[in-house]
Amino acid sequence: MHTKKPKVSIVMATFNAKDFLHQAIESILSQSYKEFEFIIVDDGSTDSTWEIITQHHKIDQRINPIKLKKNQGVAIASNIGIKMAQGKYIARMDSDDISLPQRLEKQVEFMESNPEIGILGSRVRYMNRAGNLLGFPPMPLKDLSIRWDLLFKNPFFNSSTIFRKSLLSKHEIVYNPNARYGEDYDLWIRLLSLTKGENLPDILLNYRIHSSNLTHTTQNSIEKEVLFTSQAVNTHVKNESISSDKIKLLQRAIRGGQKNVKYQRASLVPIYMEIWQSFYNQHKQNSNIFKLKQKVLGDAALWILFPLFQKNSIKALSQLTKENLMWPIYFLKSFFFLLRRRWARHPWQKKTKKSKGGGS
Repeated sequence: MHTKKPKVSIVMATFNAKDFLHQAIESILSQSYKEFEFIIVDDGSTDSTWEIITQHHKIDQRINPIKLKKNQGVAIASNIGIKMAQGKYIARMDSDDISLPQRLEKQVEFMESNPEIGILGSRVRYMNRAGNLLGFPPMPLKDLSIRWDLLFKNPFFNSSTIFRKSLLSKHEIVYNPNARYGEDYDLWIRLLSLTKGENLPDILLNYRIHSSNLTHTTQNSIEKEVLFTSQAVNTHVKNESISSDKIKLLQRAIRGGQKNVKYQRASLVPIYMEIWQSFYNQHKQNSNIFKLKQKVLGDAALWILFPLFQKNSIKALSQLTKENLMWPIYFLKSFFFLLRRRWARHPWQKKTKKSKGGGS
């Protein structure tokens, strides 16, 4: 029986995950770092999920299986797992992804050496349903870039994250059961008001793309994300003149959820730049602020020029020119960044068979 108090508690909430669960569990049990407990919460599955969990538990007592009688949702299931956790650190894991062998070792080493960091993720690699490896999505790495990205999208991949349990305990923070399609995003918004976050540059996770986890493609989920990003701006940007209606309109344009809104991007650039100016004023002492400014101007130019022939595009470009004459160079950087992000997801890339445990 595993009795030593672990330093890390891996928490997985799962529901009807028989197709990929075995691989996900094996990727954790095969970690080079061994000092952990693995709490797996079966959220009322009706397939063979529970049988798979208990079979692994018989072989490895580090697994702590919890069975819920009925499905309660990923937020509640995760909260139950975290409440049971004994570790100093909580590492998250989803039942369809694969952690690479050195994930926990590298993350624990970093967290022990950087006590000011409360949340740590990593770069990831996409894979398809069959496990064929695809591309590498670009990600923010340092705290400043993460804070900026937080205003517009989730800056972490949930399965790559590890965070300090003391943060949740001290401030009585839990996953919000009402934050469907983004309970992790909602948590990061609140935690980054209290601590710093980073993503390691190492690729430590293979993130599986399949029909069941593409909830962000629905109009309903886009509207949910809009609410989260509005929450992020209101929480992290101190500017009362930026109304929630302005933020929501900008977010819908960025996501392209409504075609008529997408063609208003150029007209919405002043709102984007207003958010940036407030963010800049709060973080202008940060040594990385100028580099981030280049990205912001490049992204603004991208929204002005694509789609073509938008109303007020000339006026918006004039505003960028007054801000910085170098915007065309920053635009090219953002354009190639966009191509790289889209290319990473597409299945026509060269396929590579995954190794056991999810090697890259």
